[in-house]
Parts: sequence; structure tokens; C-alpha cells
Amino acid sequence: MMNQDKNENLEILLTEYRTLKDEEKSIFSFQFTIIGVWLTFLGVMINSLFNQVKEIQTYVYSNYDIYSENINEILSNYDIMPGSRDIMALLISILIPGTCALFGLLWLDLTTRFVKEAHYIFIIEHKIKAN
Repeated sequence: MMNQDKNENLEILLTEYRTLKDEEKSIFSFQFTIIGVWLTFLGVMINSLFNQVKEIQTYVYSNYDIYSENINEILSNYDIMPGSRDIMALLISILIPGTCALFGLLWLDLTTRFVKEAHYIFIIEHKIKAN
């Protein structure tokens, strides 16, 4: 009877061990998916930022001779390209930092789960060795 209980406990521990190992593999895979999605979002936003800068630069150089001899006067004129300036401000102040924070928190959550499961697997391994 004692040996049967020991075998049942060992089987439960082994099942739990295998399940946790599979969970860790899926977390590890999901972490790299998150990195890929984050880099894609970041690349799109930085590309949008550079496109807005290019539009402003094109506008400034096309109007350089007309409005002023001093390019700094054109650049400091807030009436030119208001849409581009608003998009740039939104990207720099909210979207890029917000996206980085969101994906950083997701990454930290997965890392925390991974570490907790690894610690529990360590405990299970010692229980299995003891049996």
C-alpha cells in the first residue's frame, strides 16, 4: 500500500513536471513573438517619424527662396506643415514610449512567470529525486 502511494505521488509529480516544462517552452516561444511584434511596431512608427521629417524638410527647401533667406526662420514657423508636426509630436511623446512600455511589461510578465515556473520545477525535481 505504501509503495503504491509512493508510485502515485511520483506519477503526479512527473505529470506536473512535464506540464510545467511544456509551459516554459511556450512562454519562451511567446517571448520571441513579442519581441518580433514590438520591433515591427517600433519600425513602423520610426519610419512614420522619418517620413514626417522628410516632408517638412522637402517643404522647407522648396520654400527656402520664397519666404526667407534664413532656414531657421522657416523651421521655427509653426504654421508650416502643422499636420506633420502634430504627428511627430504624437509619435515622439506618446506612441513610441507607450508601445515600448506595453511590450516591456508583457516581456517582464512572461519573464516573471518563467522564473516562478523554473523555481517550482526545481522543487519538483528534488521531490522526484527523493522518491
